[in-house]
Amino acid sequence: MVAMPGRGDWAWIGILAGVTAYELHAIYRGGELLSEAADRHRDRHPILVHAAVAYLAAHLTRRIPAHIDPLHRLAVRLRR
Repeated sequence: MVAMPGRGDWAWIGILAGVTAYELHAIYRGGELLSEAADRHRDRHPILVHAAVAYLAAHLTRRIPAHIDPLHRLAVRLRR
């Protein structure tokens, strides 16, 4: 038996579809790719961009203890 995707799974599918659609649109319409935007921001604010990417990766892989993870704490508060 195959398990049905949960809400989080649908969110990841939505993110993947949105990023893919944006990138294809940018390629065919001569727009800015997300990686190019990241390059531009990293050139201006290298520490901030690297810190944001590192934090998000650490959050998504649960490398930050829940009691000090700002996004986790926000989710807990909003669920109340």
